Amino acid sequence: MTLQWLISTYGNGIQKVENLLLHPEQGNSYLISFQDPNEVYAQMPEKLIRSDVQVFVQKDTGLSKNRNNALRLANADILVIADDDIGLNPAYPMHILRAFKKHPEIDVACFQIRTPIDQPAYKKYLKKAKKLTRLNQLKAVSSIEIAFKQKSIQKNHIRFDERFGLGAAANCGEEFLFLAECLRKGLTIMFFPVYTVEHPYESSVKGKMFYDEQQLFSTGAQSYVLYGDFAYFRNVLGALVRYPTYRKAGVTFRQFLKAKNKGCNYAKTAVK
Repeated sequence: MTLQWLISTYGNGIQKVENLLLHPEQGNSYLISFQDPNEVYAQMPEKLIRSDVQVFVQKDTGLSKNRNNALRLANADILVIADDDIGLNPAYPMHILRAFKKHPEIDVACFQIRTPIDQPAYKKYLKKAKKLTRLNQLKAVSSIEIAFKQKSIQKNHIRFDERFGLGAAANCGEEFLFLAECLRKGLTIMFFPVYTVEHPYESSVKGKMFYDEQQLFSTGAQSYVLYGDFAYFRNVLGALVRYPTYRKAGVTFRQFLKAKNKGCNYAKTAVK
């Protein structure tokens, strides 16, 4: 069973990728999808020129487009979503492969992020392995925690929704919708309380305010993808139920509902 890290990077992020590469090991490889729209990097960093590293350059922008490009070019049994700012440990590939070997029935596995010793835990995790069968169980999963069988994803034509993610109008939620699509198509998803990647506690996701206009827009768009026109009703219900919470954040009922509905309109009309 082979494993491949799908690393999405943009611009000068290519310079950071060498920091996460492990010592070459049979069955473990790296596929780097590098967006360089301005053609700044005529040559790849020397340390990326290795037999276990493939680099594919594209001019498109947008994180989901980058991830889909990597998915299209991937060539291993087990694929792992990665970014250019993560850290890896030599034991992590083994942890991932062991989960799939021990549970051959699963298609997608979700793991844990380890933070530096002087920082808080990245998030609160379950204590035991558990199958994830509901949408609300998938919302907290980060992209760099996800690994999956290539055949399961390719067979079911599952991709990241390019209307979402960094570089798109709805700039978050792409990994949630990816997992939701896996669930909708009958794939088996399981969480394992095992570390497979390292990242500082602070991240771009943690810096987002849940009730700011952009976040409400993005979650409104996600809701439309999942529920269609029924999402508009859910927006009204959410505006009523969550009123005390978002009012404390300085957001009015009208602002909440307008941003949510605007996100729905975007998902309804934007080309997928």
